[in-house]
Amino acid sequence: MDKNFEIANYYLTSPHKKAKDFRSSGDYKSILKLALQGDIKANNIYQHTSVAEGKEQRGRIIGTMLKNLVHWGFLIKTGKHDPLYRQDIFSLNEPLREQARLLVEG
Repeated sequence: MDKNFEIANYYLTSPHKKAKDFRSSGDYKSILKLALQGDIKANNIYQHTSVAEGKEQRGRIIGTMLKNLVHWGFLIKTGKHDPLYRQDIFSLNEPLREQARLLVEG
């Protein structure tokens, strides 16, 4: 958990370009805002946000963003799967809830 917290903290506070791009990305903020409301899956993001809307291979972009958020420690896989869409279900990493809320609102 400490490693995930360090990585997430880097993206929340670092002056480097990659971290700044993350903090200014409306798409990542939309995913985190949806995650603040409860468990999510790629289909929820596709239907309830405008993440990567109008871009080719929108589903692949959403999948990559979910993978990044898990790798960076913001989201965790719950271990559950949606039987209809065969998708993993994710939830917000609770220790980072307040930081995610501040990022989304700020």
